[in-house]
Amino acid sequence: LVHDRTALETIMTSGDVEKDRYKEAVDIIVKIIKQDSNAKSGLKLNLAVAIGLTFSTPVHSMAISKNTIDGIARYHNFAAWSDKRLFYEPFYKLNAWQMRYVVGSWAEDSELEWARANVYAAYRSPNKIADAGAAMVAYKLVNDDGISVHSGAAYYYYKPVTMAWIHKIGGVCGAISKFSAHMAQAHGIPAMPVGQPGHCAFIWLKNGQYWSLGYDISGWSASTTHSGIQWSWSIKSPFIAVMETAQREPRNYRLSEKLRLAAKFDLGPRKFTVLEHASTLCPENIDVWYDLSNALETAKKGTVEKALQDELVTMESNRKRAKNIGLGKAVSVSAEQGSKGKLNDGSSSEWIVKDPTAWFEIDLGAESDITQVKIQWWGQSRARSFDVLATDQNNHYTKVRTEKDQKLTSTFNGFSILSGWEMKTRKIKFNLRDGIKDPWGYNAYFGIRDVTVNGILGRPLSVISRDKPTEPATASQLVDGDMSRVWSSQNDPTNVAIDLKKLSLVDTVRFNWAGAIQGRQSVSCELGGSGNVTMATKEASYKEVSLDGAVGSKIGVKMKGSGQFQLKEIEVVGTSFGAKEVLKGKIEEKFEGTAQGKATVRGILTYNINRAQCSQDFC
Repeated sequence: LVHDRTALETIMTSGDVEKDRYKEAVDIIVKIIKQDSNAKSGLKLNLAVAIGLTFSTPVHSMAISKNTIDGIARYHNFAAWSDKRLFYEPFYKLNAWQMRYVVGSWAEDSELEWARANVYAAYRSPNKIADAGAAMVAYKLVNDDGISVHSGAAYYYYKPVTMAWIHKIGGVCGAISKFSAHMAQAHGIPAMPVGQPGHCAFIWLKNGQYWSLGYDISGWSASTTHSGIQWSWSIKSPFIAVMETAQREPRNYRLSEKLRLAAKFDLGPRKFTVLEHASTLCPENIDVWYDLSNALETAKKGTVEKALQDELVTMESNRKRAKNIGLGKAVSVSAEQGSKGKLNDGSSSEWIVKDPTAWFEIDLGAESDITQVKIQWWGQSRARSFDVLATDQNNHYTKVRTEKDQKLTSTFNGFSILSGWEMKTRKIKFNLRDGIKDPWGYNAYFGIRDVTVNGILGRPLSVISRDKPTEPATASQLVDGDMSRVWSSQNDPTNVAIDLKKLSLVDTVRFNWAGAIQGRQSVSCELGGSGNVTMATKEASYKEVSLDGAVGSKIGVKMKGSGQFQLKEIEVVGTSFGAKEVLKGKIEEKFEGTAQGKATVRGILTYNINRAQCSQDFC
């Protein structure tokens, strides 16, 4: 086995193993191969690896919880069923990771055979099979003899809780969702139950193409892997969808994982570079992000700058695209502070207010172009009257829209759609009036599921050279912000370097002369730790020179052609970014949107980057 590259790569990229029981997993795989030489390649290798990784921790029977399922016997049954083509066609294209959520079924093998024989005809297809649970299991809080489901084993008359028995007796959300998952698994379709607040749902690989949430009440972001199911990276269910994306680019995922493992050796300053490249090859390899944040602690400035240079360019390009620029931005509210983040997290969870008037404000962080604003209301609890205020460059509020400008799509869970406006805007404030009380007894006048602000996000510009180190040190007077003093040099040429300390996008360099422009100047932008010039201007007489958002961390100025040079100040205007900000920007780009709980993934990865221990200026 250790000489079989394909087998080792399959084991390496088929998800985590609970408590790192890789020895147990390999023992199972070896036993299977000894018993079936066909398990050395193809579908049966995937099946053997799936069994080995999954059954390295005992898998308990749903029917009799104290019993464990024999993994090797399950391999042989699944191999035989596969040979007889008893599974739906998507099964034969599954990789080992996907198969883990077929062979890991808590239903015993005889139950899986019962499921194939007894599923209702209307659900006999790979895009409907998991929906059979809601049709075949009656929702009953008490059984036909009046025994409550909360009575435990008594509800099922102390008999094994098989799929056939659940079908006969009924159950609540747990029984329905587990039955649904097992029904899919019986037909070769990956599935698993997931937990939600006060509820059990399930997810399944619908038609073998994408993970779909079934019997759902709370959405992806509120879903967690059920106990007894092995998971990778995080117990949060959205990470299943992330792994699915990684698995669809197997070459990139394999190489990314190899680089991550290689970085565990002593690579010195190359460690950060190797991990950053791994995160680019396969952004969905979540372990890379955890290791990358840890690598910041010992990384060198020049190494980090060079590794992140292209990412900053990509981040700037991404910023200029029209999208939901309000997603996850800072929010202020008049009430219900604890749930204010739900206004713009993309999850459709609710911010509910019981006051007759209310307000909320979204700070975009920079002056931006607004093309559209959409508010999704909760139920009927919407504002019949409202104002939308926007701040201008002087932070003054201007009324830009009212309820008269909206297009209301529905009076129940509807959207208020507002067109954008011309004024560059940083903050948007919504004053809500004349609410409608909900019909469910919450006494809520206003409820909002989501606020979308579409547009192009601005980039905050400032003088980023203020009080930064200079070469020579005597040139520090040029960056101290004091226009009342004049700095002079008698050298021709005169060279001045300004260390911006952080990776920056440089827009302009301003020369504040003491009188007329003296001589000619050239300006270069470079990565300070590497000496890599990223932008250089022609030699000319400048009062202000544009660098068009060049990437760098050091500005070099060369002045020549005059007997002396007298300046009040040199001001570098642009935006500086710490390494953490660039990495978070990369996360925002790679996990953009809200589908399948991506906001949860972004939140966890961003939190991890934020807590990275790095006290250096470039972080």
